[in-house]
Amino acid sequence: MLHALAVCRAGGCDCQLLVAGDGAERHGLQTLAHRLGIAGDVVFLGALAHDDIWALMNVADIFMITNDVTNRCNPLYEAAWAGLPVVSVFDPSTADLLRDGRNALLAPKGDIQALGAKLAELCRNESLAGRMRKAQRELAASFWTWEERMSVETQEIEAVVARLKADNTSE
Repeated sequence: MLHALAVCRAGGCDCQLLVAGDGAERHGLQTLAHRLGIAGDVVFLGALAHDDIWALMNVADIFMITNDVTNRCNPLYEAAWAGLPVVSVFDPSTADLLRDGRNALLAPKGDIQALGAKLAELCRNESLAGRMRKAQRELAASFWTWEERMSVETQEIEAVVARLKADNTSE
């Protein structure tokens, strides 16, 4: 994401990256931001409470995610609920959630120039961003509520427990 921001800024876009979370890689990322000349455009917020993350989602313009293993995680769903267009990489785990050109702009994994160009495209094209915000809200409308999700998960766990009890009593 830092490299993508550097590409985007070099292309003349006025943007800033907010990094929520903390960990062992923070110092290295801050060093990289300085080396790329974008330290003033990156705000490392550290660990934040979930409510603060949600508040950030509701004031941000774009959500960017480029995890190494999978991008299918709660923040991606929260970005949809917040109506944030996404800039990310092609990832089979999110193929049903992120549609290139519909609610996201996707670059090949490892292609920093393409990722930065996608970020710049979305920063420059408010019409595209608006269509993507609408598509994200439509996607979010298809999600289960927390109550629905908990109900389904509880039913699944109860079914597994019932099967295990039945298997143990039949032995």
